[in-house]
Amino acid sequence: MKIGILVWQLDIKGGTQRQVLELARYLSMTNHKVVIYAYLFDKEGCYPELCEGLDIRYVKLNRDSTASDYPSRSVEYFYKYWLFFWGIKHKQLLRIIDDDIDVLNPHDSGTYVTAGLWREKYKRPVVWMMNDMPLYKWNTGHLPKTIGYHFRSRYRKYIQKFDKIIVLDNLNRNLLMKNFHMESVVVRSGLDINSFRYVERGNKQKYTIFMLSVLFPHRRVEDGVLALSHLNSLGHDVSIEHVGALDRDKRYTRKIKRLVKRLGLEDRVRFHGPVSHDRLLQFFQRLDIFLFPNNPQTWGLSVFEAMASGMPVVLTAGCGAAEILTDGENAVIVEPNSPQQIARAIARLISNQKFKDQLARNAYDFVSNNISWERYSKELLTHLEAVYRQ
Repeated sequence: MKIGILVWQLDIKGGTQRQVLELARYLSMTNHKVVIYAYLFDKEGCYPELCEGLDIRYVKLNRDSTASDYPSRSVEYFYKYWLFFWGIKHKQLLRIIDDDIDVLNPHDSGTYVTAGLWREKYKRPVVWMMNDMPLYKWNTGHLPKTIGYHFRSRYRKYIQKFDKIIVLDNLNRNLLMKNFHMESVVVRSGLDINSFRYVERGNKQKYTIFMLSVLFPHRRVEDGVLALSHLNSLGHDVSIEHVGALDRDKRYTRKIKRLVKRLGLEDRVRFHGPVSHDRLLQFFQRLDIFLFPNNPQTWGLSVFEAMASGMPVVLTAGCGAAEILTDGENAVIVEPNSPQQIARAIARLISNQKFKDQLARNAYDFVSNNISWERYSKELLTHLEAVYRQ
């Protein structure tokens, strides 16, 4: 069986990108042939060590840098979604897919239109790894894209004709049923626990919170900043170090930096931007508490990476990772959009060394026993093979 894996961006470090590459590496060790097709590709900007040896095809090398050619941001904005409305970029991606692919496996909402065009053309099966729901409700923040989605009815029909849809969590499973009346199968994403070193965190006078995310509004970084302000007002010596791209939603990035300045926290909140894999591992090993305030958020790979490193984790019930974790046993789970609850959770970890240590140990044991890329890949391959044999 020749499997085609679709991903829109393979030029950044993120959960979807790692998931695609880890799956492809596993499939390459089986009797199946696998090719990755991406619209954007940058080996060095992604995970170069994982890209090595894989068959990766792409439409554009590196990120699309034409934005600076537009006379204004509004022109750029509407041109971008005009391309989406007519599926121009999706057709470009379609043209590079080999005509002998047996099963197509798209991995994000950016590729489902290409997958629909491919199925329409070749009448071969599509198994969609639906990491996130596409825009299905009216959204003023993405108005042109939402309009395109609702008025291009064939886009909805593409989804309804996919042979199987895989989701990472029940959040997306319920959304799919509610909005498309379609069943899906939950397959949890993976992790290479051997890539992380468990480090015990001792008692300290000063604690550093680690946040890892591309800056988008649903990441709720402001909740972490507000919680930090509250903790400092209570006399706790706490700071935040944030890692992740800052240029994907510049308006949101400016909002967060203004908040940091308004609260007088410039010396306690550091934004590092994207970092290398080796440096990321250093953050996991030397910082004290991992905070994941995202809402809503599919899965949350970095939660389990932190757990594998021995970091106690505070996360919201608004992310998929919370579905399989137990509050007070292997994580501290708070309500979404609640800086006060985040502050209380962190204060509890700081003031109770025994609880913090036990939480971290339980978290590591949970990841070790339940989360792996091999397990994820085997489950997904089972569904790909079943659809191919139908």
